[in-house]
Amino acid sequence: MSLEVISLSPNQSFSSFIAQAFLDFGAANTRWIVSQPGLKNEIEDHLLERTSGISRRAAVLANDFWREIFKQQNDPLINSYQLVSKDFLLESIAEHLIPEFPQLQKGSEKTILNTAICFSDVFFQNDLQDHMEDWLAENPLSQMKWGLWYLLAQKAHQLFQRQKITCEDLIFGLLNQIPNIQIQDRRRLIFCLGPWIRPLDLQLIKKIAENNFVYLVKPTSQLNKKFSHLLRPYDSFLVPILDESSLQ
Repeated sequence: MSLEVISLSPNQSFSSFIAQAFLDFGAANTRWIVSQPGLKNEIEDHLLERTSGISRRAAVLANDFWREIFKQQNDPLINSYQLVSKDFLLESIAEHLIPEFPQLQKGSEKTILNTAICFSDVFFQNDLQDHMEDWLAENPLSQMKWGLWYLLAQKAHQLFQRQKITCEDLIFGLLNQIPNIQIQDRRRLIFCLGPWIRPLDLQLIKKIAENNFVYLVKPTSQLNKKFSHLLRPYDSFLVPILDESSLQ
């Protein structure tokens, strides 16, 4: 199949892009995976204007999509894990990890879990863990500031691996551990994850594109320079990039 990256022009509104995509691909043949509820609602509004009703989950939030894909896999690794709530993970941390660190305050398990989710891209890739640990060693101020939280988050990740439990915010990391991703839906997939995209999201999208028609929408680069680093994952994704005019 194929993967194409669509780079919107600075003057192109996302609303006009959605309308053009429906014209080119057909509303019934397209599925949108998005990062924000507002964008999901906008896509559904466009769909209602063109059809008598909304097709089955025509637009879906990214975490919901990964959960759906997770449940469709027939893989020994995926089948060995239980999908649980964040509250369950918090209880596991409180019971098995917190007692090892008596200096921690009550409620620290929330910070540990949030840090584990934040660094999930790192924890699911051994080489990145090595780089991170080297970086902390070379930056003593950062090590002093949050090195302990990184260590605790790493231990929480290892705890989840031993217990074979995961939550919606972490399943994309597990999906990256299997060689082939099975998707029952045969519609074209358009990913609009904006600046919130993660490197492992991109790796998963590339895997999915091996057996599906996939489009990845790159946001405009008109972000404040302070936040432009959020688009770097797109720059490292070495696939052909199309201008939005290629859809017209």
